[in-house]
Amino acid sequence: EKFQEALNTLDEVERQQGQSEEVIRTKYDVYCAMGKQEEGVDMLEKFSVEYSLPSVLTILGDYYVADFQDSLALVKYDEALSTDSAYIPAILGKSEAYRHMRRYKDYFATLDPVFSSRDVPAETKSMYIGSLPRAIDPKILQIHRAGFDSLAVKAGTAHPSDSTLLTAVGSYFYSTGRTDEAGKWFRSSAQQYPESITQTATYIQYLELTGEWELVREESLAAYYRFDEPAFVDYACLAAYNLKDYDTIIDLSRHILERYPRDKRMCLAAWSQTGDAYHSKGDSKNAYKAYQKALKIDPDYAPVLNNYAYYLSLEGKQLKKAYSMSKKTVEQEPDNATYLDTFAWILHLMDRDIEAKPFFKHAMLYGGKESAVILRHYATVLEALGEEDNAKLYRNMAEKLGPEE
Repeated sequence: EKFQEALNTLDEVERQQGQSEEVIRTKYDVYCAMGKQEEGVDMLEKFSVEYSLPSVLTILGDYYVADFQDSLALVKYDEALSTDSAYIPAILGKSEAYRHMRRYKDYFATLDPVFSSRDVPAETKSMYIGSLPRAIDPKILQIHRAGFDSLAVKAGTAHPSDSTLLTAVGSYFYSTGRTDEAGKWFRSSAQQYPESITQTATYIQYLELTGEWELVREESLAAYYRFDEPAFVDYACLAAYNLKDYDTIIDLSRHILERYPRDKRMCLAAWSQTGDAYHSKGDSKNAYKAYQKALKIDPDYAPVLNNYAYYLSLEGKQLKKAYSMSKKTVEQEPDNATYLDTFAWILHLMDRDIEAKPFFKHAMLYGGKESAVILRHYATVLEALGEEDNAKLYRNMAEKLGPEE
């Protein structure tokens, strides 16, 4: 941060070689770093009187846009474009000035040729389209939807084989609520680049978000065998769970256990999923065997400890064992509403309602009010403690969320 030395050095370069774009822009950067941006702007203005360089004029335009001097910014951008009509930073800057002035007809007219041109890098368009949902007010996006949609479609049409751009267009449509349209772009990218694990995963994630579980299962299994990437098995299992296809989960988990017997993380997840699947099938015996296998790998694995403990509590079996397992989970994650519910419910079943109540109260602060099950459990404990009015309040809250789960 020896700014003055930097400026002195740049002055010496100018003394020996004369003024240049590189030196003047570096000087401007130094002035900005010193907090003297206005001095830097004055310097650029004087320089641009003698040298009409698009880059320098665009820097000035960007400064004036940021300073809400949009009309002056337009003058600078037009000067830059009179020197180089295809200078992209000036075109983008000019469009931004029009947007600030709410001149959307001019904004789109300025950008349309850029997004239609195959000569403009796809990367530039990807970054711009990707930023739209974050940078533009949602109401403006809605009012001028046709114009913004046109920019996205023109960009994708100009570069139909650029996976990053196709994904950006898909993300734009998804984030603005057009899931069907988004799917076309994600699918196109995945189909054009079947060798790309990233594009395949993005398409599967889109299918997950839209709840197309049959396709998630189909695409995930195909991707697993194509890439030999176990993460796709997780996608397939999630889809199978939503489809209540528990046998597929058990088969896939068995495959992982046989294929990766020394990978503790994967085996732990496989035994955990196997236990959940067996329990969903109503086979507690095999579910508990699977959970025990998982806990041999990691005795402190909270998801299995919680599920194992909760399912035992539902059956009213081995409550002391369930208590010990559940206690570990709330010690590990004291703000996890699900774990707090399990532990408090087990305390209730052990006739320890006074001890259970604080855990339910804590669960209410961390998402418990969003679960009908937790609300009903809490209401039951409050009733056991004679707090009928509070119990009724939480039971009514549960009813509003949905029927018994």
